[in-house]
Amino acid sequence: MNKKSVQSGFTLVEMIVALAVFAIVAVVAVGALLKITDANKKSQTLATAINNVNYAFESITRELRVGSNYDCVPAGAFILSGGTNNNNATPASCAMTSNNQTQGSAIAFLSSKTDPSASTKNLTYSYYFEPITLSGGTVAWTIAKAQQVNYTDPISCTNPPTSCASYAPIIDPSVIITSYSIQVSAGDVFKNDQPKAFIYISGYVGTTTVAKTYFDLQTTVSERI
Repeated sequence: MNKKSVQSGFTLVEMIVALAVFAIVAVVAVGALLKITDANKKSQTLATAINNVNYAFESITRELRVGSNYDCVPAGAFILSGGTNNNNATPASCAMTSNNQTQGSAIAFLSSKTDPSASTKNLTYSYYFEPITLSGGTVAWTIAKAQQVNYTDPISCTNPPTSCASYAPIIDPSVIITSYSIQVSAGDVFKNDQPKAFIYISGYVGTTTVAKTYFDLQTTVSERI
């Protein structure tokens, strides 16, 4: 008597269950992959923000520390005409100025560098919070810098934010400053009070809602001369 061979296989129910389990695992794996990708994008944008903003703050801090004649311009068409003396930047205190939407704010000072053709004349530097308009009409800011090559050179920004030819941005366009504050104390030599400058900024970097990374930074600088 011959025995019939029995071939085993998957039933339809087993295949459906296997496909369902595979689909669930695939969805979980894709979700994890997307989260890892988003985390990587955020880390990259955060690194961009840190590098750009830290560079700006380190530059401002270093130059202010060895500079003098801190001149605060809380708002307005910022103009420093070329000087015939060493006082293009005149020491001036200002209270906390925040988010001037029409014309921004600036800090000017005499740097430690001198005019190559006039060694007794220090060159004026200026850092300016320049207004920019985002899509939808929202006002934000970037940080721009101007510096004299000769002490008689003018530094001007006569019609912010459209005419600041002598200023150049020092942070990446992807870094958006949404809020800032500046405070300058001219100091009092008779009270042994050194000039000081306080700067605070907050904002974000990234173009999409998911990739945006927010930051808050502040620094206080005192004159070392």
